[in-house]
Amino acid sequence: MMRTLQSSWLKCTPLERFLIKGGALWVIWKLIHKLFNFLDVFNSCADFLSATFLILAKFLLLLLGFHPLVDFGRHCLAILPADGVVVLSGCLGIQNLVYFTLFLVAYPGNTKSKYYYIPIGLFILLFNNIFRIAFLAWLLYSYPSLFETFHQSLYQDFTYLLIFFLWYLWIKKYSKISTL
Repeated sequence: MMRTLQSSWLKCTPLERFLIKGGALWVIWKLIHKLFNFLDVFNSCADFLSATFLILAKFLLLLLGFHPLVDFGRHCLAILPADGVVVLSGCLGIQNLVYFTLFLVAYPGNTKSKYYYIPIGLFILLFNNIFRIAFLAWLLYSYPSLFETFHQSLYQDFTYLLIFFLWYLWIKKYSKISTL
């Protein structure tokens, strides 16, 4: 049976292997995510990440000369007298980090390069999200009418473009194949 699976795997095209590995990793991620939600582990992790992002976004705003306040109970960052940005679990970008990682793990390419490219890419995406939180707090303070536009579409589009750009760079530099 193992030899049959192995020979079938070797007969697969690079695209088929990518799709099979990517699909299997996605299913594993979804199962882990469901398990974490069931065990209520995800909420405590999300609370920790939310607090960390708020502190770092506050620090960024302090560097820019603002005096932001963090309300950890509400997961909120504000430049008074404006309303604050509430950072909930869906705002942490965890799905984006996971999809970025799964794509690189599943895609054919130099395995050693993945060991350093994935952490670098995750750092860039995390910093992007911290910058997003600070930017949205500033936007609420300076131009509150633009908040929804930036929050709901423009910044999300920018994040997706950043993810695709990071993928593209890795494929061009480290992929073993020129086309799938």
